Amino acid sequence: MKNYIFGILFFWVFTAAHAEPVMQFGVFPHLSPHQLLARYQPLADALSDNLSRSILLKTSRDFQMFQQKIISEQYDFALLQPLFYPDAHELYGYEPIVQLAEPLSAIVLVHKSAQIHNFSDLDNLTVALPSPLAAVTKLFEREIKQNGVKMMVRSVYTKSHDRCYQAVLSRQVDACVSADRSFKGIPIAVQQKFKEVARFGSIPHVILVVHKRVSESVRKNAAAFFLQDKIVPTVVGGVVKKANAAELDNLRVLLK
Repeated sequence: MKNYIFGILFFWVFTAAHAEPVMQFGVFPHLSPHQLLARYQPLADALSDNLSRSILLKTSRDFQMFQQKIISEQYDFALLQPLFYPDAHELYGYEPIVQLAEPLSAIVLVHKSAQIHNFSDLDNLTVALPSPLAAVTKLFEREIKQNGVKMMVRSVYTKSHDRCYQAVLSRQVDACVSADRSFKGIPIAVQQKFKEVARFGSIPHVILVVHKRVSESVRKNAAAFFLQDKIVPTVVGGVVKKANAAELDNLRVLLK
């Protein structure tokens, strides 16, 4: 009996010691944590089934904290906004798998009843932005500089795109700068409460990366999954394509 119990304990300890660790899948916080986890959990579950590995979906409360988790190389897989990609790839060991086929454009949204009709009308108004680290923020700043527009804009950072929309609807701000893909993902009834007054930028969009510590076989299987599984475009908001290294390597220049 003692030998039987010892055998069971040895098997349990051996199995636990050699069990494959849970993989982490991080998604940048372009929506509130609740909305984001609800939206991306089916994708994490499908990837888990495909790889026969346990996958934990993770996010952060804001862009800054998510960036710190990339710096600490916490995630095995990560869905990145364009601004985070150059450092993630060059400094922290992340390799691109797929990216959205449609490029990212920034849009300026106002309440449909607002007397704001174009970009220059934003002078002396309050504009909501998701984060100082968001790609659309950089595109907005670049648009002001490149057009030589002398504008005084009061910026308010809301931590996510959905809070940016809420700030406009509650009249806390005059306008919101967001990504076209994010805006298309909200209910039509809510979209109809806005009007678009400006659109600018065209850069590579959301990039899905994998850390180099992940085995080559897992990376290969994951790449096939993200390119072929029907759930992927539904969750990420568009058709994906194999990551284009030349396009992505130019991101640092595009976002200056």
